[in-house]
Amino acid sequence: MSYEDPYPNNCLNAAMGPYLSAEQILRSHLKRLPRIPAAIAEIPRHVRMHFLMPLSEAHFPSSHDVEFFTTMDLALRASYGRRNPGDPRTWAVIGKERPRLDGGHSAKLIGVVGVPGAGKSQLIFAARSVYPSQVITHQDFPNINGPFAQLAHLSINIPASGKLGDLARTLMLASDRAMGTDRFAEVLGRIRTDASALFDEWLQFAESRFLGILHLDEVQNLFKFETLKKRSKKSDGDKPKLRIADDTTLKRILTLSNTSDFVLVLSGSPDGMAALQTRLSTASRFVVGGWHELHIFDDPNDQRFRGTFLKPLLRYQYVRDKLVDSDGLATTIIELTAGVPRFIIALWTAAHRVAFARHASSGLQVDDLQIDDLKVAASLYFTPIAPAIQALRSRDPALMRRYEDLLPDDTMFWSGFWTRMSTGEPPKPQAT
Repeated sequence: MSYEDPYPNNCLNAAMGPYLSAEQILRSHLKRLPRIPAAIAEIPRHVRMHFLMPLSEAHFPSSHDVEFFTTMDLALRASYGRRNPGDPRTWAVIGKERPRLDGGHSAKLIGVVGVPGAGKSQLIFAARSVYPSQVITHQDFPNINGPFAQLAHLSINIPASGKLGDLARTLMLASDRAMGTDRFAEVLGRIRTDASALFDEWLQFAESRFLGILHLDEVQNLFKFETLKKRSKKSDGDKPKLRIADDTTLKRILTLSNTSDFVLVLSGSPDGMAALQTRLSTASRFVVGGWHELHIFDDPNDQRFRGTFLKPLLRYQYVRDKLVDSDGLATTIIELTAGVPRFIIALWTAAHRVAFARHASSGLQVDDLQIDDLKVAASLYFTPIAPAIQALRSRDPALMRRYEDLLPDDTMFWSGFWTRMSTGEPPKPQAT
């Protein structure tokens, strides 16, 4: 079916692939799910655990994926529409020879918020992976002799220091890694460099390479929060105090949303995103760009949990006799994990190890997964995050604030989880 292109004769938009319907977006995400091996019962149990490892990176697509990708794609296409490299004036803007073609535009600031483990990074990664490639090489590019590399999207974690110089260096390293170049090797080797100048140098590069989407994760790193000890002493109505780690960093991010043509996606925990809105008065910008909040599962009977998450998860049972969807199973999972997707996946993986140990201690030909395996797995491997789970289950804002720093980020959680999995000895209950 042919139709008029909203952005004709624009190689930047053409390189990002076709305009996708909701069904096509979901299909593209389904392709990223881990494969399920055939003939599970014939695979040794210790080998089955290896098939479970990719599950830690699984992202079960939902309506959130469609909504977020649509928000991001609309902003991206409009952004590239304003920067058609076939128009000589575009290059004049990049070269700072003249102001932007339209003189201004609505801020393209998109926010994604949720507690650690809710799936923010996975959602954004899945959305970006729908596009053909992070770096797209054009053999024929307007006003350029020879091949040209377009940087479609870039994602980094905001450094823990929150300082502008560290942010600029992180962006430079990520850009060189994505492009396969050493463009910034010399400047990164300098002992002393002005932070603003460093950031400006990266920004000039990003604009000249037609960066489409910049994703800054861990927004809470822009702020310094009170310690858990101080927060614990506050009354329920007192909000924790925070201070800006580096005011210059916040100002430059705000400037990006106002003056740069690429799409800026910010993601982080509720405390960090709330602080960002308060300190930068960014609420109106998020309204224009888009605001997506990822909620954890708090109701075992919610179709959002049972249909979108639990149903596909049940397919990843590497045993002969599988659990089936039931109210008891759904309730147990929510109670043990507070409905945090990352914790659910970890619990599911650990339960398999518990089940395999139970099978080995049984004299019977047992090959199943039981609800009790989930409970034992939680008692063995979830001790470090038990206070956070209790706080989340309480739904008490004051208690949740006090334990926010016990919610680990993705890297910290999985590294610690696998350490506990490798050192802890699963129980060997009586044969059933």
